[in-house]
Formats: sequence, C-alpha cells, structure tokens
Amino acid sequence: MIVFAILVGMLALGLPVAFALGLSAMIPMLLDGFPLSTIAVRMTDGLNSFALVALPLFMLSGALMEHGCTPRIIRFVNMLFGRFPGGFGSVTIASCIFFSSISGSGSATVAAIGGVTANDLIKQNYRKGYVASMLAATGGLGILIPPSIPLVVYGISAQVSISKLFAAGFVPGVLMGLCAIVYNTVVAKRNHFGLADERRYTFTEAMAITYDALLPLGMPIIVLGGVMIGAFTPTEASVVATVYAFVLTAFVYRELTLMRFYVACRNAMTASTMILFVIACANAFSWYLTIQDISTDIAEAFVGVSSDPVVIMLMITLLLLFLGTFMETSSIVLITTPILLPIVVSLGFDPVHYGILLIINLVIGAMTPPMAVTLFVSTRLCGIEMQDCFPDILYIIALYVVLLLVFTFIPGLTMWLPSLM
Repeated sequence: MIVFAILVGMLALGLPVAFALGLSAMIPMLLDGFPLSTIAVRMTDGLNSFALVALPLFMLSGALMEHGCTPRIIRFVNMLFGRFPGGFGSVTIASCIFFSSISGSGSATVAAIGGVTANDLIKQNYRKGYVASMLAATGGLGILIPPSIPLVVYGISAQVSISKLFAAGFVPGVLMGLCAIVYNTVVAKRNHFGLADERRYTFTEAMAITYDALLPLGMPIIVLGGVMIGAFTPTEASVVATVYAFVLTAFVYRELTLMRFYVACRNAMTASTMILFVIACANAFSWYLTIQDISTDIAEAFVGVSSDPVVIMLMITLLLLFLGTFMETSSIVLITTPILLPIVVSLGFDPVHYGILLIINLVIGAMTPPMAVTLFVSTRLCGIEMQDCFPDILYIIALYVVLLLVFTFIPGLTMWLPSLM
C-alpha cells in the first residue's frame, strides 16, 4: 500500500493532484525496477483517446453561450415560475438547470447565473447564506446534467458509453433540480423570502420571450437528442455544440466580440489542459494499481467488513462524500474508478448507474466545506464567508443525500432513459 501512502503524503503537503498521482506511480515503479520511460508511455496512452476531444470543445461551447444566452434564459424562466412563492429563487434554480445543460461545469453555472441573480435575490429579502447555498447546490448540477465534463472523464476511465452516461444523467439531474424548487418554495413561504411577480404576460409578450429564448434552449435538445438517436457521437456532439454556440453568439445575438472570443478560448484551453494532465498522470497511477492487483485487496477489505451489498454500497458512498469535501471532481473520478468500479460491478450495479451515483456524490462534495468549490464561488458572489451559509447548506445537503439514496436503490430512475437507446 506504499502507493496510497505516497499519494496521501503528497496531497497533505499541498502538491497539485496531477503531480501527486504521477509521483505516486513513478516512485513505486522505480522501486520495482521499471524503467523511467514506462511512466511516460503510460501517460501518453492515457491521452490517446478520440473521446477526449470532447473535453475542450464542450468547455468552449459553454464559455461562448454565456454571451447573450443567460439573460434570455432567465427572462423565459421568470415568466414560468416568477408568480409562485419564492418565485425569483425558483427562477434562479430553473435557470441553473437550463444553463447546466449548456455549460457542463458546476462552477461555470454558479458564476453565470449567480452573477445575474444573486444581488436581486438579496434585495428581495433572501438571506445571503441561503442564496449562496442554493446557488452552490443547483449550479453544481452542471456536472450531472449532460453535457457533463466529469461524465466524459468517467466514461473514458471506465470504458463506458458516454452516450448512455449522458442519457442516464438527465433524469436524476432534472429531478434534483425540481426537488430544489419545491424546497425553495416551502422555505421562501415560511420565511417570507422574495416577492411574487404579479405581472401577467399577454399572449404576445409570452410568445416573444419564448421565441427569444428558443435558440439557447435548443442547444441541449440538439446535443442530447442527437446523441440518443445516434445522429452523432458525444465527441461529434461537442463540435456541433461549439459551432452552434459560436454562430448563435457571434452572428445571431452579435454579443461575441473578438476579445470575448479570445478570453473564452483561453479559459477553455487552460481548464482543459489541467484536466488532461490529471488524466495522463491518473492513467499511470491506475495502470500500476492494476498490475499490482491492488483493487482486489481493497475489495476484500470491504467484504471483510460486511458481505451485505447494501452496507458495502453505503460505505463506498461515505468514502466518496468524504473525498468530495477536499478533492477536485475529475481527480476523484480518475483515482477511484479503477479501484471501486470492479467492486460495485461485482455487487450487481451497472457501470452506467454507478457513474451517475459517483457524480451525484461529487455534486454534494463540491458544496460541502472545507474545499466546496461551488460554494466558494457563490459566497464570493454574495460577499460572505462559508461559515455564513450554515445551517442552510446543511439542509440542502441532507436533501441531496436522501435523493442519492433513492437513485442508488431505485436504479430504474437512472437507467430508464439509456434503456430506450
């Protein structure tokens, strides 16, 4: 288990995850007599996948769609939900759901929607801690609702159909968002948050707002629908999404300037490079685990505690929730998949089903301190510290954990849509 001791030590010293993974593989390899070139070969093999082209392209399409699309989506959603109790809070949540199907990133969704709605929510008497918690929770669904970057990473790592993963993530993501809307309605009514939108839209106004939002809302339909009917692969879908986003923002709305295009490309390239380097190092790490048959030892350790599949799955869930509180999403996917996937498959879980459960765990972890990536972004938007979000964030975490257990033990909710493909 020297490989895990080295990994934990590197992470405790604050070393970036990619370097920690690479060194955790390299040092034991050298001690076992492998030539240094082995790790270079394994890192290169880890990037030798056509599906990885989807990563930077989905990131770029999400960055491009921020220009001109977010206000149109919010106006459309406000027309649908604004008149209910806690209306603008529900508008924010629904906007996060829609934007998640564009961005593929939790932090990007929080920043894009929260940047527009956070101040207005606070002006409507919502507590800042509640606003930040709600944004972190629903914006975090960006890594679950397709096209999801972590789902692409998991599909490559587990050698599972990315198309089926996209289909499987849609229903849980939307259901979690709808539950958040119901929760917000109850909380807002009890605490007198917000003001109901008393405006009544005429048919002409409603059609104009819908028409204005139609093109941005068409993006997820084109991407997910095209993948499900087999019109194109997820990698080809990323190209379609990028071209669609560019044409929409540059020529239809004309809000994409040359400088904004440069910034979007730079941000997508920077984020993609970081993930790809982690993938390369993680491939060497997982290869060493495989040849040492370490996953078998870990599986035996789990079985040694209990042979009950329910207990083992709960233990895995607790482990993933714990890791999610202080590690980055893609890193957890790449580190745990080669170790835990054989265990859950032996318990009778479908790899696609497990992939969705893994991402839901990471959605929860991403809003749970101390790391809490999405909560960090939302608190900055609201001008508060993380501790100001208690106990609001704990209530939403509890809601998501209950939903996680429902999706775990009722697989039909997750596997229904992929079964139609």
